[in-house]
Amino acid sequence: LRKLGLVAVAASAVLALAFSTSPRLQSRVALALEQAENSSISVPVTSVGSRIEMTRFALTAALDAPLLGHGTASYPPLAKAYFTDPSWCNVVCVHPHNQFVFFLFELGLVGLGLFLWFVFAIVRQACREAAPERALMMGFVAVLLAANTTHSSFWLSTENHFFVLMAALLMAGAHLRGSTGDAGTVAR
Repeated sequence: LRKLGLVAVAASAVLALAFSTSPRLQSRVALALEQAENSSISVPVTSVGSRIEMTRFALTAALDAPLLGHGTASYPPLAKAYFTDPSWCNVVCVHPHNQFVFFLFELGLVGLGLFLWFVFAIVRQACREAAPERALMMGFVAVLLAANTTHSSFWLSTENHFFVLMAALLMAGAHLRGSTGDAGTVAR
């Protein structure tokens, strides 16, 4: 736990240093905050504004079918009915750019829960592994969570294939190490 605290302090220091020395980063953060504050479907589409409006729509609509969701492939037609401006719909009507919100919208709490269980299973296994394997598995989970917070990675087939295959390989490797005590050989 102490190591985790040191890592968090070091990461925070690096981020603070990067932010304080990078005018470009400062301007991008300021732009993102401005877009967030002015988010509305009545203004032109912006990167941050569109994400806020997609999330607002999807979470509000998810309340109409919280347990099982609206069903697979329901997001595009329901989004088209809500986002009537073609310039908005070109950006936001395909998927909500957040896999957690997407699963909640289409598959409800059951689907979101199963996805979180999938992620938790990898974390649980990582905690049972030696340090190098644990670091690899936790790094994979961090990338999976970051990617799925900013995009619907399990909707796009190339990203979906990467995450599913890598999860399978990591868990299979853990299984082999657990059943043999040596990652290089398989018990007979």
